Amino acid sequence: EKSIKIDSLAPYSKYRINVWAITTEIGIGEKFEFKTMQTEKPTEREFPAASFTESTESLFVKFQWNCTILEGSVNFDANLACKSSWCFNETARKSSTSFTQPKDSFTFGTIGYTDYELTMFISRNSNQISKTIPFRTPPTAPGIMRNITVYTKNVTSVSLRWLPPYPPKGEIDYYTIKYFDTTYKYVIVDRTSKCKIWQEQTCHTFTVSSTNVYINVWAKNINVTKN
Repeated sequence: EKSIKIDSLAPYSKYRINVWAITTEIGIGEKFEFKTMQTEKPTEREFPAASFTESTESLFVKFQWNCTILEGSVNFDANLACKSSWCFNETARKSSTSFTQPKDSFTFGTIGYTDYELTMFISRNSNQISKTIPFRTPPTAPGIMRNITVYTKNVTSVSLRWLPPYPPKGEIDYYTIKYFDTTYKYVIVDRTSKCKIWQEQTCHTFTVSSTNVYINVWAKNINVTKN
């Protein structure tokens, strides 16, 4: 009886061995197939590569698994945690229910121009490890202005003040005031036009030709086409 020991085999892998007897010629061989056992614990290299596709208020995360380096079946989870002040530590959790074919994508609801951490978890035999990827979502269209107030007015002018949208969803490029007195008119207001008294607010005075004026104010974020 002859035997041989083969070292350095990859775990959780399928192998085929061919054995021949050789004298002056090669004899009829035999084939053996077997699978190696999985490891007790997962390793860092088993984590999938994550790629992000962002759209308005949502994030699509695609996970690319390299099956050639998986060392066993895994249970996979992912958390998306907000790290910006307006939603700090709000967490969305997604789980995979398949052990042998882990989930390849998740979709999360997100806010534009917000810091997040995506934490991936893989576990095997109750042994869990994690990996965290920080990122910021791109800017999106801003929300509505806050506390729009007419603080002075007369027969020829109106003075407005307002607070920017919150959460910001981006960096303000400029504001637009659209108003109707006898016709529709537009005024572009620079983002640096801060009030002298209410320093957190933006102030602007514009001329009017009627005592009845209808006003809208909206913001435009940098690198965002929509208001």
